[in-house]
Amino acid sequence: MDLNIFAVDHSKGDEGLWFDYDRTPGIRVKIRSIECQDYEASIERQRAKYARGMRAGVDIPKKVASDITRRSVADCLVVDWEGLTDSSGEAVNFDPTLCYQIISDERYVDFYGWILQQAADIKNFAAEEAEHIAKNSEAGCDGG
Repeated sequence: MDLNIFAVDHSKGDEGLWFDYDRTPGIRVKIRSIECQDYEASIERQRAKYARGMRAGVDIPKKVASDITRRSVADCLVVDWEGLTDSSGEAVNFDPTLCYQIISDERYVDFYGWILQQAADIKNFAAEEAEHIAKNSEAGCDGG
């Protein structure tokens, strides 16, 4: 078996790739790999506030841990989006703060889960697959 099937294109994981949201045509999200250093650093930075308690054997409350993850996803993993509109049909430009609000809203748990799934699927960022996704993305991307 060719060892190269395990090769990961870290540059694509760090830059992000465009993914079509399969549940709604026209929505695309540029997502970085969950392995990118910024994401890991963001998680660690936020968890550091709870280091004393953790050393004493106190777990971070589940709600706080979830919030740390959501904030890091919005700040580090989601890079951009296209095709999202508000209730009046106006385009919603990407903003990390808005992204955090959306993925923290329980009504959009499916969207949040999909983002995590794309970021965590290392196959998306495998060298061959990343090249294939990037080529398909460029066809529909307006310079993003």
